[in-house]
Amino acid sequence: HGQTYYVCVQALASDITLLTPAPVPAALTACSDGVTVDLWAPVGGCVQIVPAGVQSVPPRACVNASGFQASVTEMQVVWSPFQDVRSSFHVSGVAYYQYAIGTAPGLADVVDFVNVGLRTDALANGLALKPQLTYYATVRAYDFTGQWSDAHSLGVTVDNTPPALGPLWLGSEVALSLTSGSSFPVGWYPAVDFASGVVELGWSLGSRPGSSDLYQWTGLLPPFALGTTLQGLALPDGQLVFASLLALNGAGLTSLQTSLGYVVDSTPPIPGSAYDGPPTTPQDLDYTTNHTSLSAHWSDFFDPHSGIVEYSWATGTCAGCSNVQAFVSVGLATQASRSGLSLARGATYYVTVRGCNGAGLCSLAYTNGVTVDLTPPIPGRVMEGCVGGVDVQYQASRSVLAACWNGFHDPFSTIQYYIVSAGLSPGGTTIVPPTTLPPSETSRLFNVALPLAAPIYVTVQAYNGARLSAVASSNGVVVDDAFPKVGSLIAVDTAWAGSLVQGSQYASTAVRVKWSTNATYSPINTSVWTLVTRNGVSPPFPPQQAGSQSSAVVMGPSLLSNGELYQPFLTTCSAAGLCVQGGASSAGILVDSSPPVEGFFAASTTSAAQLHRAVAGGFAWTGGASNSNVTLAFVGFSDPHSGVTSYWVAVGSSYGQSDLSAGSVQLRPTPATTQGGDNVTLLANVFLSKPLNGSQIVYVSLWALNGVGLRSRAVQGSFRVDVTASAGRASNGTLALLRSYTCPVATCAGHCTCAARGQLCSPTPSAASSPLACTQSAPSSLSPSSWVNVTGYVPQGLPSSPYGTGYTALRDKLLGSLTPPSPSPYKFLEWTFGTRGMTPPGAGLLDTANDPIWRVMLPGDVIAVFSPSASYPLQDGNSYVFYVRAWLNSTHSVTFSTGGVTVDLAGPQAVGGLRVKEVLQSGGQDIDFSSNTSSVLVSWTSVFASSPSSASTTYSVGLGDTPNSANVRALTQVAAGTSSFLFSGLSLSPGSRYYSIVTATSPLQTSTVSVSDGFVVDMTPPQVGEVVDGRSYADATAQTNVTSYSARWLGFSDSISGIHHYELAVTNSTSPPPGASAGYVGVGIKLSSTLGYPGPQLGPVAYGHVVAVNNAGVRSADVTSDGVVLDATRPTAQLCSAHSPEILTNPSFEGPTSCGSFAPSISVATQSWQLASPPPPLLPVVLSVAQLVPADGCVSLVVWGSLSQTFPTVPAATYRLLLALSRYGTLEEGMAVVRARLVAPGIDELVTVSHNHRSPPYDSWRRFEFYFTATSSTSSVILTPASGRYGVVVDAFSITGCSSTVEMATNSTSPMVQWPGVVSLGEHFLSAPLPSGVRGNWGGILDAQSGVARYMWALGTVPGGEQLMGYTSTGVNAFGTSGPLEIKHGMSVFASVLAMNNAGQELVVHSEGFPVDFTPPTVSGGGVGVVDGVGPVDLDYQSSGFVQANWSSLVDPESGIATCRWAIGTSPKASDIMAYSVASTTGGQINLTSSLPHGTTLYSTVVCTNGAGLSTWLHSDGLTLLSLPPTSTNVTLLTSGATYTTYDVRRGFVPGNAGVLSWTGFLEPAGTPLQYEVSCDQSGGVSGGWTSVGFATQVTLSWLNLTEGVASLVRVRAVNLAGLASVPAQLLLTMLPNPPMRQSSVQISANWTMSTQLHFDWTGVFASPGPLYYEYSLGEHLGSTDVVRWGGSLAVTTATITQPWLTPTSSYFFMLTAYTPAGLYSTAKTFISATNVFG
Repeated sequence: HGQTYYVCVQALASDITLLTPAPVPAALTACSDGVTVDLWAPVGGCVQIVPAGVQSVPPRACVNASGFQASVTEMQVVWSPFQDVRSSFHVSGVAYYQYAIGTAPGLADVVDFVNVGLRTDALANGLALKPQLTYYATVRAYDFTGQWSDAHSLGVTVDNTPPALGPLWLGSEVALSLTSGSSFPVGWYPAVDFASGVVELGWSLGSRPGSSDLYQWTGLLPPFALGTTLQGLALPDGQLVFASLLALNGAGLTSLQTSLGYVVDSTPPIPGSAYDGPPTTPQDLDYTTNHTSLSAHWSDFFDPHSGIVEYSWATGTCAGCSNVQAFVSVGLATQASRSGLSLARGATYYVTVRGCNGAGLCSLAYTNGVTVDLTPPIPGRVMEGCVGGVDVQYQASRSVLAACWNGFHDPFSTIQYYIVSAGLSPGGTTIVPPTTLPPSETSRLFNVALPLAAPIYVTVQAYNGARLSAVASSNGVVVDDAFPKVGSLIAVDTAWAGSLVQGSQYASTAVRVKWSTNATYSPINTSVWTLVTRNGVSPPFPPQQAGSQSSAVVMGPSLLSNGELYQPFLTTCSAAGLCVQGGASSAGILVDSSPPVEGFFAASTTSAAQLHRAVAGGFAWTGGASNSNVTLAFVGFSDPHSGVTSYWVAVGSSYGQSDLSAGSVQLRPTPATTQGGDNVTLLANVFLSKPLNGSQIVYVSLWALNGVGLRSRAVQGSFRVDVTASAGRASNGTLALLRSYTCPVATCAGHCTCAARGQLCSPTPSAASSPLACTQSAPSSLSPSSWVNVTGYVPQGLPSSPYGTGYTALRDKLLGSLTPPSPSPYKFLEWTFGTRGMTPPGAGLLDTANDPIWRVMLPGDVIAVFSPSASYPLQDGNSYVFYVRAWLNSTHSVTFSTGGVTVDLAGPQAVGGLRVKEVLQSGGQDIDFSSNTSSVLVSWTSVFASSPSSASTTYSVGLGDTPNSANVRALTQVAAGTSSFLFSGLSLSPGSRYYSIVTATSPLQTSTVSVSDGFVVDMTPPQVGEVVDGRSYADATAQTNVTSYSARWLGFSDSISGIHHYELAVTNSTSPPPGASAGYVGVGIKLSSTLGYPGPQLGPVAYGHVVAVNNAGVRSADVTSDGVVLDATRPTAQLCSAHSPEILTNPSFEGPTSCGSFAPSISVATQSWQLASPPPPLLPVVLSVAQLVPADGCVSLVVWGSLSQTFPTVPAATYRLLLALSRYGTLEEGMAVVRARLVAPGIDELVTVSHNHRSPPYDSWRRFEFYFTATSSTSSVILTPASGRYGVVVDAFSITGCSSTVEMATNSTSPMVQWPGVVSLGEHFLSAPLPSGVRGNWGGILDAQSGVARYMWALGTVPGGEQLMGYTSTGVNAFGTSGPLEIKHGMSVFASVLAMNNAGQELVVHSEGFPVDFTPPTVSGGGVGVVDGVGPVDLDYQSSGFVQANWSSLVDPESGIATCRWAIGTSPKASDIMAYSVASTTGGQINLTSSLPHGTTLYSTVVCTNGAGLSTWLHSDGLTLLSLPPTSTNVTLLTSGATYTTYDVRRGFVPGNAGVLSWTGFLEPAGTPLQYEVSCDQSGGVSGGWTSVGFATQVTLSWLNLTEGVASLVRVRAVNLAGLASVPAQLLLTMLPNPPMRQSSVQISANWTMSTQLHFDWTGVFASPGPLYYEYSLGEHLGSTDVVRWGGSLAVTTATITQPWLTPTSSYFFMLTAYTPAGLYSTAKTFISATNVFG
């Protein structure tokens, strides 16, 4: 091997035949150029696949320069030279090179072998390399012997995709802005390149995407780096920062990822101002009348750097509290409201507004609170005059109206201001127009002209902070500017107390005055009187109030001073306040209650004491025949108080008689001496109508009268007539006083004149020397005509009756009167007083044992005046009898007596604490108010104390509009014993106060007045308020107690009469109980109460009914509560088991047509939707799948302005709203978060679309789920991007109702249940922390009875747990949003919802565990992601349009595969063949009916989203549709052997089974690799089966198993990768492994047929199974061919050789070669001698 051999031929001279004459050389030598022995094929070098454009890369330990390349259209191969034996004729031992490219070492299924000569590199282009497949290059080197060898490269994987870069973020994964400009982390997810891997990373910071002006490129970080932390920066607030990350993969491709823009903002916003109420006038609301909603507005929040991006608001019962509503986002709205609340009356609620900037920094603003006040103020009382806070009914001023008011009150919002007016009717404004006054002013003087006599009303309207008002009017004032008029001057009524002398009275213990006055327009309101003395000393008693009376009595011991002269003085005032004063016109009244002191007869005595009383002329008498004169001398009569004004005498012929003086005679005394004083002896003449006779006894009684007419005791004397001289009929003499019991005794009782003063004499003895027996007879023993008519003295003008009971008010006098019969049968009369019922007469008043009892009634007297002694004073209430004893003779008397005079020292008196009252019925309680304007019943039962004269006391009843007046109804006397009186026919004014006045007058005309406290006429029902269910001021909507009902009420008021009591009823409807009061229960003045209520029988809702009854008995209208649900059950939950069809039209913006290969137009996409008007600066954009994988269908819509649609709904029905949103904008515009405002019934939220760093950017959707309840038959949904600069991508809009529900079965013993589906956390949850938190929905929780009052929700790692977020109230919102959560991959999160109904019952529903999944779905171990076909083997080719794909290897062990969408396109990610549609989570299939060109490669792209909302995007490696079979028109089948043969192998034959059968010319139109099948049938037919030989283009002959000499039909067909076979190419093939066999028995025959012609025949010389071919030579020497060289005619066995120089004379050698079609041969020869010409 390797040796070169040369063949040299030397020709001797004898052998040389020259064709032309020439010298013959001695010898000629010729050598071949040599042949090199090459037994081995070339030894191959190193083959490499290098990036295009790189040539002749030297081998480096024979490894690929790169294991990856990016190009799919070209591939460059380089190799080092192969080594082989090299000859001197060739530069290389290699004749030429061929290269091929295939999918396996040695395979040429991509590029078939191409001859490139001796080049050591090749560039194949126009290829269709498949990504992620590995390709190999094969270089084949041929040497000059035809031997070859192959060398293979290592595999190169096609990676035409750059590295996959996840998002970058600054600060943190959930940051929206940078809160520090000096230090912050930069983070990213791992750079991934599953094909060629990431080899290098670099990053920078810039003010624009991709720039590095803020921080220069820093690289070459290790490919597994996940971030870094920056220090020492100085970025100012407001700086926009972008981070850029550059990754290089093994294929040399790079990816640049730029973060969203982050604004540096280290300071929170400047807080603004927050105000309660909507943005209307006034700016801030301090009070509200709405107890079910709260609202607020705010302004002036400012952030100069990252701007205000969101407002949230919360409400609570203190500044900063959120116990009513937790913070709820309202986006960029500057106002918010919340309804469905149950606010407590009187409570103050505060709003906290939180404004947050783009950096997530927030500041707070607080309102000053709003107080809930549903009720108007409690009206107060309006008064005129207001002096001392007293209302006046009358006034004198015509130019000033004084008004005041009090009692206006509002417990919640206070009184803010008053509006005051005045007119001639309540509410009128004709006198004072409406005038606004501050709350501090509660009185005002108005200088206005006022009319006379007309009622003027002041009206006050009080407004509270809630702008509710209460009105009250005064009861009116009448102007009266005239002074009272005096009808008669005040005077002492002396006749009442007893007067004997005009201008005087003898009683000092009582006085009565009387007068007469009147006023013009107003009644007399009061009279004050007193007595003044003549010397100006203090009055005997203080001034006396007499009201409107015209008389008055004052009684009391030692009331008046004896001898004093009193002048009455009166001040009278009208109700208008005008007064007049005056006294009596008389000189005064003299008072003297003591009688004169009796004197003595001035007669000479024989007493030892020389009294010197006798005077000359005294007791002388003169007389005639028919009459006489007596001169009396007396001394000692006196009266220190009123003086003795007269003396009286009676002279009779017997004891007690005055027959001589013809009655009592007034004396005209003259002083007998000049001595002054009481000791002056007086002389007085008495004319006697009868003559005197000597020795005659005459009886003289002498007494004195004082200035008031009281008489002294009579001085009695019996005188003997002594005759001094007598001259005819005339005589004279003296009267001798009989002394010392020498005087006659007149009666058996001892009446005489000479006993000691006040004593009796011993009775005159009878004949038997025994006392005279006295006979006492009753008046009945006499004829009535003989009776002495006696009475207890009753003052003049008062009723009396004989023998009737009388009364006296005098404690110092008893008076009796008598009228003796005429003629009188009696000798004399005497009188005394005694206590009735006591004996003897005089008992109780006199010491009957020692004191004289009887007093002689002086002749002519008809009045007896008795002054009780201090020892026996008159007792109040005792009756005293006036006794008169009439003596018929000296032994027989008859005593007459009265029925008694009862002492009544006080007269009628009102019982302390009691007064006249107005009542509804006799004996009823006092009323202060009445609704009756025409009548009133006055009662004075028990008002007046019992007095001795009660039985005879009369009453006068009057009615007035001021105390003490009776100007409405004059005093009317009623019968004694009456205690009530009904005034009827009245016309009372509502709102006015009236007073009943009752004057109780005794028979003595002593009286007292009792005035009621008044009553106000009130016909107006009370002002109604509000009834609140429950016991608190917050209205209860439900309660658990089904057997009782509680209510509270407030705001009821009555400005006139006030509330007397409340009545409460409870029913099962809003209709009040039937009847005025049936069903109502009085509860007094309590403002809350509880009643029993049979809830199970009457129904589930109880309504409270409250009626306020004012003090006038007027009932208010029934006020009904809004009802309380009696609910003893917990809330329940319903799961919507079937949703209604889609309600929105065109919800996914594809229009009415199905998705095709092209996106619909704007008009189609927005069909049935309303766009913003006017339109925003940018119009909507339709995004195809190529731009963004839609959330549903085949397109999505970008909007910058509002998008809305109106749709039909059923009121009160619940609907589910689904929505998918994504961000839109170039990187230059890209921000970390985009927000949009969603408005639907009950929904007004700013939804946040923040990029989920864990989700690929081409599927960055965030899905939202809401529930709402429709309020009308049509509803609208509106979506508006929060900023017109950043568009929002919308898709998968859906609104459905619930057509079928399943109700949860509750456990009565446990309030916690788990029911999957009721509580959800949305589709995008648990994948990564979100800036806007986690949103939970629980639309299926309900309470059909009382309704849900509030929800609270919590997040934990166990059912019902709170480890992640404690229970947080969401109010009545069936959703909630948490803040960022500290969750970890693999954790399970349970959402728990506590629903409390309005009855306080609770239900806790918790979800199933939601796994925390931070990773998107992944391909399970060994899987390839998306497999073309049904799997598990990936199909690369198929013939039909029925496309199948399998992605069952895509799994998510944490949250599972939730949804998958599948699209088909002609390139990865494309959907130009089939738009994205929902598919199963394991695979899909579709029959593509459209005609696709042969060779079309389809890529299945799948986006699968796990339960956490994270998506994985995968595509298959392509499925080529091969609908046409390969062509075989130009196919050639060739056989070749491994054994060298001198002769060519003929087609159809082979020299043995060591050869090969090869084929070329099969054609695949798509250029895809072909596989081949071979069939071999030794019968020569076509029944042989097909056997695949793969991609090989040859088979060994031994594989065909040929039989020697047997012709077998070998067929070859090409099968494309879709399984379609071409028309077979065929070849009849025979194996001939042996050369022809020499038949020794048969020789070659040779004959000269002509001299120049030889004929040969070799038939049968050779034998073979197959045909034989022959070749022969003829020469003159053995081995020479100088005659014939290689002649022959293939299969002919004879030959004739004719040559001109051929001669029989020469010898010739004939060489014969027989060979088979397989190239094997055998030889035979024969010699033809010249001697044997014919052989």
